[in-house]
Amino acid sequence: MPGHRFSDKVLEPGRLRLLAVTGNSGTGKTFLISYLTTHVCPALYWPTGKLSFAQSRLDFRAIVAGLEAALKGCVPRASLNQYRAKRDDYHRRFDDYRAAITVTQRVEASTQSSVSNVTQTTQINIQLHERELQLRSELTRALLELAEESTQPLCLFIDSYERLAETAPELDAWLWEEVVVALTQAAPQPLVVVTCGWERPGNAAITPFIQAEALTDFNEVQVRSYLEKHTIIPPAEQPLTTEQQELVASFHELTKGHPLVLGLAVAYFNQLSSQERTAEVLRAKRPLLDEQARVAFLDERLLSRLPEPHRTLLERGPILRAFDRQMLQVLLTLDSEGAPAGSSVLDERTYARFLRYPFLNQEHQGSGNASQVASTFHSLVRRVRLEALRHLYPDTKAQLHRAMVEYYRQRVEEERE
Repeated sequence: MPGHRFSDKVLEPGRLRLLAVTGNSGTGKTFLISYLTTHVCPALYWPTGKLSFAQSRLDFRAIVAGLEAALKGCVPRASLNQYRAKRDDYHRRFDDYRAAITVTQRVEASTQSSVSNVTQTTQINIQLHERELQLRSELTRALLELAEESTQPLCLFIDSYERLAETAPELDAWLWEEVVVALTQAAPQPLVVVTCGWERPGNAAITPFIQAEALTDFNEVQVRSYLEKHTIIPPAEQPLTTEQQELVASFHELTKGHPLVLGLAVAYFNQLSSQERTAEVLRAKRPLLDEQARVAFLDERLLSRLPEPHRTLLERGPILRAFDRQMLQVLLTLDSEGAPAGSSVLDERTYARFLRYPFLNQEHQGSGNASQVASTFHSLVRRVRLEALRHLYPDTKAQLHRAMVEYYRQRVEEERE
């Protein structure tokens, strides 16, 4: 298991250890990060940090900010303050340069022809890009100096790694060659990096340090074990009836052992009456070609069976990248015309029960005492629901977006007061 081997590697100080976990969407990568963050690392007294490329902009500033947050729990306060003073100075100089070069461009553009203006703009963009690279180099050097002050080891988690590798190869090379490897050399404490994604890093600078692990779908024996733990079928020491054997086979046939789809299937099955809980009810009447089709199939059935307000929250909630109870309350209190309905209150108990559904993730963000839990819909479920809203209920989707814009506007105004 990746968690067991992870702990073995963590106990070896003095060099970079990179655990590269791969798996398709829904195989448990985010859950693994959550488990290691909340159970394994605290038991070993290792501070943690996290970079997630699923929804964040791919920019070196965001990566530097994430690394600063990770190192925050590993260095003395005075060292962190010195780093932040340097960081702010570098940013201020860059902003001054950008402002000056923009003013120069506008002045020259007003006195030149359109053709020369295009040439001038190109030159300005090149100069600005070169200055950005200088800023990146300055911030990298400051980070390495901060790492030299480390008094504790660090475990850094990188989620949705494939997005960085596929869309920003130059940034990917910088991260491994100039940051991670250099951090390992600079820090007096060991560094463990865990990447999760559809693919593992392939940079030559880190190849000697990689331990690869793959999260795979369940076979029929593992599906049976999963169903036992969820009390769908009796424990292993009891023989299964013919009907129960057919039920296990139907779960495996419907889900193909995909962990997310299996969780959705169990959630749907638990909403059925005792008379309906048969192998036949799990059989799809049409071909389901991939995981997204299976998620869509079960999504439709969950929406027809979930009690309120959970049904409405599953239907509307995926327009949010992340959410809390107040945000879901806004979506819940809109009627079909987009006006406030005010008829349903999402209390703490109902919200806590909703968070137990398998189509939701709990992601830990930040480190140490600043760590917070962010609730999100699983990316595959979110994709299915957004497509359904876009194609079947475009007016509802627009109303929900307007409601959230108004909610955020009010939040900003309240914070200004």
